[in-house]
Amino acid sequence: AYIYQDENLMKALGNVVMNQGDTVFQYSKYADYDGNTKMATSWGDVLLKDELMELRTDTLYFDRTKQHLFYRNSGTIKDTTNVLKSRIGNYYLRTNTFQAFNKVVVTNDDSVLVSEHLDYNTETGIADLYGPSTITSEENTIYTERGKHNSKTNISHFLKNSKIYYGERTIAGDSLYYNKGIEFASATGNIKVVDTVQNSVIRGGYAEFHKAKDSVFIVDRAVAVSLAQNDSIYIHGDTLMVTGQVEDRLIRAFRHVKIFKTDLQGKCDSLVSYEKIGLTKFLTNPVLWAQGNQITGDTIHLISNPETEQLDSLKIWNNALMVQKDSVG
Repeated sequence: AYIYQDENLMKALGNVVMNQGDTVFQYSKYADYDGNTKMATSWGDVLLKDELMELRTDTLYFDRTKQHLFYRNSGTIKDTTNVLKSRIGNYYLRTNTFQAFNKVVVTNDDSVLVSEHLDYNTETGIADLYGPSTITSEENTIYTERGKHNSKTNISHFLKNSKIYYGERTIAGDSLYYNKGIEFASATGNIKVVDTVQNSVIRGGYAEFHKAKDSVFIVDRAVAVSLAQNDSIYIHGDTLMVTGQVEDRLIRAFRHVKIFKTDLQGKCDSLVSYEKIGLTKFLTNPVLWAQGNQITGDTIHLISNPETEQLDSLKIWNNALMVQKDSVG
């Protein structure tokens, strides 16, 4: 060690150990300490340990006055839950908060989080995400540009340009809530659920998704758009519910239901569509308009071929009536 009393400076070489109180210990090959600015610089296999985490880097700076540690050339932080790597990092001892910038990767047993900027609390396990970020796990992939992720409870809130990718389904909305433990997601504002297998899109103002039941529940200007016979079918209702696996999916619409297709329009109080067998039921005061006809009855069944998606037949149950305008108007 070299001590320069006039400059209030110390230089230490070889197996340097610095400790603050009984909780923070730092190990390195070399260290400088300026007693005037209360700044310490350590380099060479730096290891910092406290009660909650350990930090490894090549060069570490420590402002004792602000209780602020930082590095500028890659570092790794490990706590009881996660391993965090980043190019640039700041650690604030008073709040146990770590700021990471530039190629940030957080890894644990369940997922991998990649971001350009996050704030992470080593005590709570909560990460605040800023800028384009992805969370990848065996179950899904999540993208967001602003959000909060709790790595200990696996509960997240995403607030900007957020999407959850569930295999063939994508759920997007202005605001997303996700609980990985029960595989539940809810979305608010400009909801869009895309199903690439069924060639369908569902929109609305609020949605809930239960992976275990493979169900989507949407309200507030809810509308489902699907492709059939190279034409789009629109189904609107106060509430839409889509349940079941891809090969056996069921669509339900409730209250003020409307359906629109190029050659078919209709409305009713509620609707049930069985995609597997190609059967759609219009229930309670149904009215259909097709090929110049107005069709009413207690219940109307629309039947199509599930393989070709061609409309096959129409059945009207009880109080059936078909009206068509005659040739003289």
